[in-house]
Amino acid sequence: MRVFVALWPPPEALTHLQVAVEAARAAVSDAVEPRWIPAARQHLTLAFVGEVDDEGLAKVLRRTQRAAAPVPPLPLALARAGRFGSAVLWTGLMGDVEPLGELARRIGWQDKPFRAHLTVARGRGRADLRPWVAALAAYEGPAWTAEGITVVRSTLGPSPTYEVLEQLPFAS
Repeated sequence: MRVFVALWPPPEALTHLQVAVEAARAAVSDAVEPRWIPAARQHLTLAFVGEVDDEGLAKVLRRTQRAAAPVPPLPLALARAGRFGSAVLWTGLMGDVEPLGELARRIGWQDKPFRAHLTVARGRGRADLRPWVAALAAYEGPAWTAEGITVVRSTLGPSPTYEVLEQLPFAS
């Protein structure tokens, strides 16, 4: 099974972001539209694990639980926008972001440094995402408190599906 560890913003934060995205879509009417990610699939990936068997999943759960247990609830908000080339349009985080990077490092399985972001859209071909970044550059969402993380199974396809395997709370 294909597994990753994620933080899901609350529905209110995602709804607020969707309103901003709709305003950006209206403002940037002359650019090629990227493929927008549905709110139900928007999350912040802390660690992409990849394919694991049952034994590997047990190891992922143990490691992630140990890493998450001492983390206090984190005040966060979605904010600003950026891009990874012409492939990904994202919004970042503000608030207590540093502990998330440390958590991602402790979980492991990262082959590159953690960069807190939520993918909003994916570019089509050689789409220019700069107009969308500009339209969302000043975005600031409502504050919320992250209370834990999840271990998720993903199934790829035209509309990927996610199944929460385990919810791991932060320290209370």
